[in-house]
Amino acid sequence: MNGKGFRLAATRRLLASFRRLSSHGETVCFLHIPKTGGTSIHEAVTNGVLGIRVCPIRTSTNQGDLSQLSGHDLVSGHFDMHVAMYLKKRRFTLVTQLRRPIERLASLYNFLRAHSLAKHPKCREDPAFHELVRLIKEQPPREFFKSDVCMEYSSLSYGMNNHIARLLMLEPSLPDGPHASRHLRDHLRACINEFDHVGFIDDQLSTINFIRKRLSLPTVTHARKMKETANEMLWHEWMEPVQLATPGELEPYTRHLIWADNIAFELARDMFSKSSARPHLSSRVQKRDPNP
Repeated sequence: MNGKGFRLAATRRLLASFRRLSSHGETVCFLHIPKTGGTSIHEAVTNGVLGIRVCPIRTSTNQGDLSQLSGHDLVSGHFDMHVAMYLKKRRFTLVTQLRRPIERLASLYNFLRAHSLAKHPKCREDPAFHELVRLIKEQPPREFFKSDVCMEYSSLSYGMNNHIARLLMLEPSLPDGPHASRHLRDHLRACINEFDHVGFIDDQLSTINFIRKRLSLPTVTHARKMKETANEMLWHEWMEPVQLATPGELEPYTRHLIWADNIAFELARDMFSKSSARPHLSSRVQKRDPNP
């Protein structure tokens, strides 16, 4: 692009920002579920954009700090449904993006294996995280996915045990007993129905443009595709090259870790896929479950 092209692009961004400042866009909460392409969503919405107030808090906060999230146009980060519902009551539009659970778990597994025990700050500061990464590096998948540290580690960013379902539910405990599946479906359906938009990683452009429209920003026709190669893991000095495990290789050992996530994913597909897409309803209006 020549100098004239750069100036033209900058002018367009500036005009878009002025349109945003003079309009009355909605406020949006993007619930970023780890390893679902949420970073690409955030960057595609915020990069090069002036005039929107993006909340600097990107990770979960305790109940006493929730007031810090208000007063922004976009709240985007690793939050849970308690935070999402707090913002929904303040008329935020709720958005999230999902990924097929076995693919998300494989991505997280490879990402954690690439962490350097010696260099990663969290490995040095958090004993539980250090043990998690150590076991991932030292144990084969068959053993690791049965380990207590895998089953019990419940970090908002690095949870493995049915993390999607637990994150979406207001009470992050899984039911048991003979009617567990039915109760879980009812609970998850109610939680998913609180969202104005649930997107999927294979069509993340629709999620990007949904958010941009709500913020009164111009839509885009393309976005950076998420890549996942060994080299892509080396984006920090505390990452190491690894041999990536595929979803197919891990699936036989992870079924107990994604059974509830699979239910959540299929429910969201039924409720928000293109073939069954619902018209946008403002977060000010109570939505009805299309599948009562």
